[in-house]
Amino acid sequence: MKYQAKFYAAALAEVAAEPLKPEAEKKVMQNFLALVRKNGDLHQLPKIMSEAERLLRKRTGRRKVVLESARPLTPALLKSFPACSTRTT
Repeated sequence: MKYQAKFYAAALAEVAAEPLKPEAEKKVMQNFLALVRKNGDLHQLPKIMSEAERLLRKRTGRRKVVLESARPLTPALLKSFPACSTRTT
């Protein structure tokens, strides 16, 4: 382990905060993952991503909300949350 997860996360959050074209974003992520792999820190990736997400939310003022429902949500209801990324499990 060369670096702590919080240092990787801070670097990733800094880059992710800037608007990038999709091809540039892909290249940045490839380079970031190559660096983490080269340093032997892939095992820290879940912690890095979680911390980067937290730093980005803090920087942008966004909040994380978890919505649970006992029944599947209808498409109409899901459309009422346009800024949400949806994950159904």
